[in-house]
Amino acid sequence: MAENKLKEFSDLPEAVQDYLLDPVVLTRVSGLVEKFELGNKGLKEIMHEVEAMVCFKHEIVNLPVFLTSLFSLSEDKAKNLAIEIVGQVILPLAQFRKGDAELLKQWGGNPAAFANIPKLEVPYQTPEEFVESALKDWNAEDPDRVLHSRLIFILVAFLKNERDLEETKSALARPTKVGGMNFPSEVVEKILSLLNERKESEGFVFDPTAKKAVEVIKPP
Repeated sequence: MAENKLKEFSDLPEAVQDYLLDPVVLTRVSGLVEKFELGNKGLKEIMHEVEAMVCFKHEIVNLPVFLTSLFSLSEDKAKNLAIEIVGQVILPLAQFRKGDAELLKQWGGNPAAFANIPKLEVPYQTPEEFVESALKDWNAEDPDRVLHSRLIFILVAFLKNERDLEETKSALARPTKVGGMNFPSEVVEKILSLLNERKESEGFVFDPTAKKAVEVIKPP
């Protein structure tokens, strides 16, 4: 499994990067700066903190304390501002993040109050796309079209739990004349390692029942 590292802005899914730079999001934050009288640097400071939280450099649970210190706010005012920031800016990323709504409730906020704010939603990957993305950096010589399709078919069946691990290894090692890939054991292990890294280390969640996969930002 690949070692997890702190994420930078450029490591985030492209859709999330675009969202954080969207003028609509900046307008929401500008409204909070005005409402809470945070001054000229308020927009820059809040957006910097939002990016740090989304990248897991800072923990969202500490946001009220951070805001109290940064803007010299009372505890209640800082907590209310934190609720607004999470509700208006972070909750729309629910497809990519987990647990933020529960945290907002712990601060006394109501996630339903922000239900009218559009969520960032991107198309889910098909299992085939998921496997293709996992193998994109594979440095072995790519098989011909027929064998490549067979490789994807074998790995998708594994993702869908239609084959267990040993059956998948057997299919990858089996001679091509009998429906396999004829891969040596080290190549089999490399391919399965890449697939596993994509599923776990890089934050992908696969739902066999939905037949789809989606990238989820996970803490390092």
